[in-house]
Amino acid sequence: MFLRRIIPAAVLGLLIAAAPASAATSTAAAGPSPTPLILEVALAVLVGIAMAVRGPVGKAFTAARRRIANLLPRQTVRAPR
Repeated sequence: MFLRRIIPAAVLGLLIAAAPASAATSTAAAGPSPTPLILEVALAVLVGIAMAVRGPVGKAFTAARRRIANLLPRQTVRAPR
């Protein structure tokens, strides 16, 4: 559940950090920096990869969890007499 909260916040922070600098800065004469575009393309690639592997990784994780759960000794619950 923690990842569902932190990942959108991290993506938003990355997009804000990748925003182009204001035109009022002294470096505006040199033209826009390619860094924001590189960051956005890299983020798009990471999101695409994450979306592609989400299903298979989830299935593998669930299968591993079931295997581990089957190895643990089970506790039996006795009815009170």
